Amino acid sequence: MAIRKMDVKINHGFKIIVEDNYMGLNKKEADVLARYIRINRGYGNEAWDIFITGHFRGLSLAPLQTPGFDLTHNKYGKIEVKTFTSATNNKSKIGSNFKPSCLKGTGRGSGLTPNDRRTKSNKHVKKSKYHCFVDITDYPIVFVRFIRSTKLLLKYPNYCIPQKDRRNFMLIK
Repeated sequence: MAIRKMDVKINHGFKIIVEDNYMGLNKKEADVLARYIRINRGYGNEAWDIFITGHFRGLSLAPLQTPGFDLTHNKYGKIEVKTFTSATNNKSKIGSNFKPSCLKGTGRGSGLTPNDRRTKSNKHVKKSKYHCFVDITDYPIVFVRFIRSTKLLLKYPNYCIPQKDRRNFMLIK
């Protein structure tokens, strides 16, 4: 069954129900996903990047070695993709962290002062212009929201959307 692609709408919640083994992707898109996995890019957000490009018009994957953003859109430009998962729901209650990847994890950014970390994070968030959040907590029901990065930073200055805010943030009714 072919997917009817949707238009990207900023600050709009989308609900997608995955009904097959290819995450709703066509064979060509599923092959791209398999290629990403084989070249050791992982099966984290990259899988959801491909999922998003398969469901929304005007999106394409960022070049493989381009740090700082995941997708490009023919109208909105650079888009960073972040997820809410059941792992964040059950283990840490953190929610979705939208700091740059180079500052997440033990030891990353350890040579930076807190002020330098914040400056680097602010530059990254503003450079992306838009973020796309993919909530897979209730998979096979997937929720997607595109949001302007500056609006995100105003509401969540600590670069984290708490798990308790997930449903409201994703506009889940």
